[in-house]
Amino acid sequence: MANQLIAIDTVGREIKARVEAGDKALDKAEQHYIAAGIQLLEAQKRLKETREMRWSAFLFSHVRLSDETARKYMMLANGDATLEEIREKKAKSERERRSKAKASASVPKHIENSNHVVGKIHQQNQQISNSSARVARIVAALSAADDDTLSKIEALLNITEENVNG
Repeated sequence: MANQLIAIDTVGREIKARVEAGDKALDKAEQHYIAAGIQLLEAQKRLKETREMRWSAFLFSHVRLSDETARKYMMLANGDATLEEIREKKAKSERERRSKAKASASVPKHIENSNHVVGKIHQQNQQISNSSARVARIVAALSAADDDTLSKIEALLNITEENVNG
């Protein structure tokens, strides 16, 4: 009886309940998270051995945790980090993210607009360059064309003396 496995969905529910209990009971949060981490480690080992399902599928469907969050609980269980260290690391990461967001949001509008204008000018220069190359090819082809070919081109383009001289 001791070797009988608990259904994986039951294990998932227990882990989820421990995480929720940790979220609610701030004074005992670390104990709940460590217990959840121990169960996560056991579930991960079991899933590697039994191949019942993929680890990510288990986390998503039974525990509703991201892989990153699960790793944090497992670090607690292994003694690799304390809850305080994990929270401080997250707070630092969040401060850095906000600082970067604030810095990028503080770009003056005239700089944004000038970047847009520079981009447009570059695009127009590219179009002019492409047009110039096209004109050069056409001029070279016209220069090499005989009278019969030039007459056909004039007819095709509806070019007459009146059109050209006004």
